[in-house]
Amino acid sequence: MASLRLRTEPTVHQVDVILTCVEGALGARSARVRRGARGEVRFRMPPPWQAAGAGLLRLASGGKIDVIAGWGEPRRLRYELSFATLYALGTVVTAALLATGWDGPRLDLLSSVLVLWGVVLLLRLLVARSVRQLLATCASDIIERRDGRGSTDGGGPT
Repeated sequence: MASLRLRTEPTVHQVDVILTCVEGALGARSARVRRGARGEVRFRMPPPWQAAGAGLLRLASGGKIDVIAGWGEPRRLRYELSFATLYALGTVVTAALLATGWDGPRLDLLSSVLVLWGVVLLLRLLVARSVRQLLATCASDIIERRDGRGSTDGGGPT
C-alpha cells in the first residue's frame, strides 16, 4: 500500500474533513464512493467508457483510502488501488497478439507483448501519481505547512 505522509498530526475533525474532500473529489470523477466501517473511503469506478471526467482515474477499478498511524510514526494518508480492468484489458490484448502473431517470428511477438505490458505498467504508475496528487490537494487544505524556520505559511497574521 502506498501512503502520503502528513506534515502534522491532524485532529479527528481534520481527518474527517480530509476524507470528506477525498469523497467529493472522487465523486466528481464518476466514482461510486462509500465510507467503510472504520471511516475509510472505498470507491469503485464505472467502466472506462462511462467514467465522464475521470481522466486517468478511469483506468483504476477501485480502491481504499484511509488515515493511519502506527508504531509511533506520524499519520499517513494511505491508499490502495485496484487495476483489475487495466490488467484484464492487457490480458485480452496479449491474447489477441498471441493469436494473430503465433505464426510469425517469435522474437517480434515477444517484443510486442513486452511493449504492451510496459505501457500497462506506465499507465498504472501515472494513475497512482494522479491519485497521490488528488490526495495531497485534499490534505493540503487542512494541514498547515511549515517552512524551515518553524513558522507557518498559512497566510495568517505574523
